[in-house]
Amino acid sequence: MTALIQGWGSMRSYVSGFLIVGIVVVFAGCGEPPKGGPRVEVFPVSGEVFVGGEPAKGAFVNLHTAGAAVPSSGQVDESGKFEIATYGQADGAPVGTYKLTVTWPAPQGISGRLDGPDRLNGRYSDPAKSTFEVQVVDAPVSVPRLELTAK
Repeated sequence: MTALIQGWGSMRSYVSGFLIVGIVVVFAGCGEPPKGGPRVEVFPVSGEVFVGGEPAKGAFVNLHTAGAAVPSSGQVDESGKFEIATYGQADGAPVGTYKLTVTWPAPQGISGRLDGPDRLNGRYSDPAKSTFEVQVVDAPVSVPRLELTAK
């Protein structure tokens, strides 16, 4: 009988441990919403950026809208294509009307980090002056190919 009681004591420890872990998991999920507020549904947005007929590899594409809590952006790959991300890689942007901007930083140093001056001279970086408008709807959106000039 003593062995049975001792066995129950260790079982009670396991049960208590599982309860504590369960409570911690539940309360961990009850914290603050993600930065920028609760997540909203996003839809794929993609396109291409070329400068002087060549892919603008490494250029940054940003979508701007008044009151946007979370930025939506993408980076141009070696073929000139980009996909917009808001919360995770290439997940898209929320429904809305956006001004699209492009910056193309020059590579710096031996590492080639893209943090040098804008090779587009700021020509496409101001959302207030942007002539590129993107309407994101509840379906995939393909932005028409952007042919930019650096001068």
